[in-house]
Amino acid sequence: MDATSTRSVYCSSNSISAPTPQDLSGTRYAYASWSDGGARSHNVTAGTSNATYTATYDPVSADLRMVMSATRAAGSTTITYSLAVTNLGPGSAASVSLSDVLTSRLAYVSSSTPQGSCSYASGSRTFSCALGTLANQQTVTITLVTVVNKLTGSVSNTASVTSTTPDLNTTNNASSVTLKLRP
Repeated sequence: MDATSTRSVYCSSNSISAPTPQDLSGTRYAYASWSDGGARSHNVTAGTSNATYTATYDPVSADLRMVMSATRAAGSTTITYSLAVTNLGPGSAASVSLSDVLTSRLAYVSSSTPQGSCSYASGSRTFSCALGTLANQQTVTITLVTVVNKLTGSVSNTASVTSTTPDLNTTNNASSVTLKLRP
């Protein structure tokens, strides 16, 4: 977002425009308004004194972060995953969805979420949640309960999160946990 200064002839018609979207320091912004109430692109007439026209932009990008943790009691075949999805902002994140394809070593048991809904498709072994909109700095923590078929070696699980809102930092959209299963 840059400012431009121009000199104009008195009573001349001049076009001003606010390009949208614009990215600045990892955040995407969309045009919201002009200080004179004009449209995104409109004409202004030069007067006898200096005039300043200011375009306002609102953040429209979000930064979703997924953090997964897991617990298993000694000797138990039950593994409980905690999937924390946080919108680091600055804008709201719309149509947030989580996806977790379970390995063949894990069987889905149950899940719970404080927002939206979750389901499990046994054919594709995919656990998914439609979380709706997450406000700036909002966290939703989903609980996923599974059982492991053998208590040997280790088992890994990875989940990821997406949104229809632009996310200019996708490096934190997935999280993995590996548990050693030896009794």
